[in-house]
Amino acid sequence: MGATETASTVLMVSPDPYLIRACERLGVDAVVIYGQNLADAGVVSLPAHMSGVFAEDYKNPEAVLAALLRRGLLDRRYDAVIAGAEFGIPLSALLAAFLGCRGLSVEVAIRYRDKALQKRLVRAAGVPTADCVVIDDIQHFEKLPDLIGSPMVLKPIAGVGTMLTSVVTTAAELQAAARRIAATTDSRTFLLETFTEGDEVIVDGLVRDGDLVFHSMGYYPEPCLAVVERQASMTYGRFDPVLDKDLFEEGAALATRVTGALGLVDGVFHLEAFRRSDGGPLVFGECAARRGAAMIFEEILWKFNVDIAEEGLRAALGWPPRLDVKVRPGAIGTTNLNAPPGVLFSCPSVADILTRPGAIYARIEYPLGAMIADRIRDAASRLGQVLVTADDPDQLAGRFADIRDWFGERLVVAPAKVPARVLRAWQRGAWPDSMLGDEQLFDPDATAREESE
Repeated sequence: MGATETASTVLMVSPDPYLIRACERLGVDAVVIYGQNLADAGVVSLPAHMSGVFAEDYKNPEAVLAALLRRGLLDRRYDAVIAGAEFGIPLSALLAAFLGCRGLSVEVAIRYRDKALQKRLVRAAGVPTADCVVIDDIQHFEKLPDLIGSPMVLKPIAGVGTMLTSVVTTAAELQAAARRIAATTDSRTFLLETFTEGDEVIVDGLVRDGDLVFHSMGYYPEPCLAVVERQASMTYGRFDPVLDKDLFEEGAALATRVTGALGLVDGVFHLEAFRRSDGGPLVFGECAARRGAAMIFEEILWKFNVDIAEEGLRAALGWPPRLDVKVRPGAIGTTNLNAPPGVLFSCPSVADILTRPGAIYARIEYPLGAMIADRIRDAASRLGQVLVTADDPDQLAGRFADIRDWFGERLVVAPAKVPARVLRAWQRGAWPDSMLGDEQLFDPDATAREESE
């Protein structure tokens, strides 16, 4: 550790495995708050010297403060508060202000969550972005706004991963979408924005002292919303800073203006934009004060030799960056692995997946016996993910398809909520030699007759 890197403690709102690993590597202690979903999933794993604190709702200040107070950890000295998940960012800023330690300011944290505020600020900074209208309460069907264009995109004001997002072209479609949303979620405040034609691109990077010191660019081969509408598998890829030099420069300029407008001084960000079909400048979509989800961390680590989680932790603590950028040639990307609805009986192991061409890392995120939902709700809905390398983007796309096909052929998923006759037919199809106990009648003399014959 350098002179500025003394033993430190962070309060982490929602655990993140790579942030926890970064803490271990840098000798940073952590108190980690987690909520119901992670507790029920059984995936919270902390080193023995770190403290895990269960809060009934990790996004709720009362629940978190009470949990810390009960454990005697509220008056501990913390050097910074960090968030391991998107929904923990506002609370982490509030806690930093309350505890008097380093962290995002509350105002900046909200800017990076509220998509309407983002668009207002970046537009004022001269950055192209979609026009939008805020729907304060989508359940007031009689007060839904007029469409200011067509088509338009309806999305939660502070959502993630295209959840509850749809395209509407008429007032009737907006009414129908609002009623569907009201029937399925408690979310009430939504954004209605003009649709931007073009390819979706990603900028992930690091800001220190208000300056962009590192960035990487990626792409969605197919737009997130289109993938969810088709119930297909999300895929992601990284651009190459040499082969895609002009795009990298444009992405850096966009990221600099956006992070400046939103007020990020020290930290990582994940920005989404559009390359317009008419060849115009990049159009701002949205930006988060965290690293990208899916396997963007792994893609950046492989392609650039940059541990963006560690750099985010160093930024949170005010330590200098420790960048050693080395660009690896070749293509890198991620494909989701999906499954049909039902009960998961069997799927290929991670070790088996890694025998496929180009596969270098994989995660299966559901245990056997899990219920697979009827629909892919958003970009984060998946059974697993695979990190894949290739010589070029075309070969990468081919390897994605090969892995998904191979994986799908080896899945065993039982239909759920069906009559026994359907399960019987499914069992005979899955295991032709299997036999249910009630398929033969008892005959005590059958063995003797067979022997006499």
